[in-house]
Amino acid sequence: MRVLHVFKTFFPATVGGVEEVIRQTVLGTQVSAIESEVLTLGESSCKFEFEGIPVHQFRTTFRVAGMPVSLSALATIRKLVSEFDIIHHHFPNPFGDLLALVAASSGKPIVSTYHSDVVKQEKLNAVYEPLRERFLRRVSKIVATSPQYLASSSVLASHAEKVCVIPLGLPIESGLSSAGETEIGSLRLGGERFNLFVGALRYYKGLHTLLEAAAISESRIPIVIAGIGKLREELEDRVEELGLKHVHIVGAVSEGEKGWLLRHCEAFLFPSHLRSEAFGVSLLEASACSKPMISCEIGTGTSFVNLHGVTGLVVEADAPQSFADAIDHMASDSVFRMECGRNARSRFERHFTSDKAAESYVQLYRSLLR
Repeated sequence: MRVLHVFKTFFPATVGGVEEVIRQTVLGTQVSAIESEVLTLGESSCKFEFEGIPVHQFRTTFRVAGMPVSLSALATIRKLVSEFDIIHHHFPNPFGDLLALVAASSGKPIVSTYHSDVVKQEKLNAVYEPLRERFLRRVSKIVATSPQYLASSSVLASHAEKVCVIPLGLPIESGLSSAGETEIGSLRLGGERFNLFVGALRYYKGLHTLLEAAAISESRIPIVIAGIGKLREELEDRVEELGLKHVHIVGAVSEGEKGWLLRHCEAFLFPSHLRSEAFGVSLLEASACSKPMISCEIGTGTSFVNLHGVTGLVVEADAPQSFADAIDHMASDSVFRMECGRNARSRFERHFTSDKAAESYVQLYRSLLR
């Protein structure tokens, strides 16, 4: 069986959650004799391999509201699709919707993993809606990544009869490596207690809430914020303004450094406050490292990974006092922390490994061909 994954970006040009989902799905399904390739857009048209995965990259001709469009991909999609049994589309990707509809004349089944609603671009979403609905009506199966997102998305609700749930996953050995560094940039942590946030510094991550919570938290445990993004300068200014000597924004970290931070932190902080945070792969990484988590209720997969009172605490979104209270509760109750951490790892092994996700996709692919 041959599967073509379609998304607007892919490694090594970009590094993101959807790209990692595609990578894990491709590698995980290989053991079941499924050959997968990737169609993506970039600065030039070429074919190459990334970690043994064949990638068809088409040159971006122009952009519409930031969305890449490739005329060469449109011209050749029918021919390319003829070589595959299934098209695996990753949503949201408006140009990918168009490509899939053009290729639909081949009659090949289309699977669409629904990573997120279109949240930020509300006005453009109204223009996009006719294309989106035509595409979703044509899709053979839609995959939601959590029951919570399926229940809270009005778009998915209108196509509920063809939706199934397959959670995201990471390799079972995630977080277990002994590699890593004890010095992150100029920050020497040693044996000091600290809480951790890891992720892109984006508008929906709720980092303003985290900083305000840090200012009113009584525990004053150091907080490490690791990641890059457009908000870094703004966050650094806010840290200085609030006098948060115990908050350290360390920027980009290597995989080894991230692993060390995850293994040695006391709790993982995830203050995302908007539905653009559809799942939270960083929560999986924390779970794999047996860490208790604090996250916000936003009606998405974050509350599927982090169960309130079981693997950590789930608080009201965009509420600094509630987040600060959770930080203080976690800091003061070591028994609760340890129990949540054990539960997090156990839940990760039961529900969120890449092997389980890949097995579910294999079953889905086979059912569509039958």
